Amino acid sequence: MIIRVFQAQVQPGMHGDFERMSREVAIPQLQAQAGLIHLYFGTPMEETPDAFVMITMWKDLESLQGFTGKQWREAVLAPGEAQMLKSSSVRHYQMEA
Repeated sequence: MIIRVFQAQVQPGMHGDFERMSREVAIPQLQAQAGLIHLYFGTPMEETPDAFVMITMWKDLESLQGFTGKQWREAVLAPGEAQMLKSSSVRHYQMEA
């Protein structure tokens, strides 16, 4: 299994818009993907008011690429999402038994 960790820091004042887009667009798209095992969506806490995280677990690389395409090491952003972000990162990990 592959663990994908997407972290985003949104522009000040964009918290609500980003969370809404994540819940209404990104999460449903991800949940429809074959090979997605788990999805966790983390919203900001007081000490990190503009930081979000989305952790997904995938059956294998082929399943992940079914969502991302060949550019699986890069963030997948919905139209309009990029201008909400101050920064973002994607990391991948192999799930060990």
